[in-house]
Amino acid sequence: MTNISPERAKRNAEVRAQIEPILRDPTPTPLSVDALRGLLGNCIPEPNSGCWLWLGVAYEYKGRWKPYFFMDGKNWLAHRASKWLHHGPYDLRAFICHKCDNPLCVNPDHLYVGDHASNMRDMAARKRSHFARRPEYAKAAARALGLVNDWAVGEKNPTAKLSAEQAETIRSDTRKTKLLAELYGVHRTTIQRIRRRSIWNA
Repeated sequence: MTNISPERAKRNAEVRAQIEPILRDPTPTPLSVDALRGLLGNCIPEPNSGCWLWLGVAYEYKGRWKPYFFMDGKNWLAHRASKWLHHGPYDLRAFICHKCDNPLCVNPDHLYVGDHASNMRDMAARKRSHFARRPEYAKAAARALGLVNDWAVGEKNPTAKLSAEQAETIRSDTRKTKLLAELYGVHRTTIQRIRRRSIWNA
């Protein structure tokens, strides 16, 4: 038997105290009780973060671990199964997102039902995007493919033809759009967008 610290043993006892009433509840179907026992048998509480770390089958995909749990005749992502078993059914088209940002966590209190937009907001806020993790690599890859730089605006964009000072000058200049476009070497729509403040608005 593996030795564990008193702190972890205490945390395990606390988690089991939360789990036992669920297992004794007569309302779940036999499937959900058996599935819940199976799921809880494949995770271990992490005392510092409160995460329930998945110890079962998991595969790495694009740098993120995907934990799997077999339930009701099919493979589920373990955190989705945990959310279903603890908090009840949800729209299967929904995203089950992690508050803790730990893909191997199956603690239902660390999960929330979201959508693609909320998942992308989380990714940006927590700097999990490919650009945030490897900015120079992402820029080089995009340039090699001939893609437009859409991760930086204004003077931070290496392809920018104008400066912030020039943009302000264009806004205050009353001369015709066509003339300004020729003077600054840009398209007329660029001048129009600067004047409307749809670009160079930082």
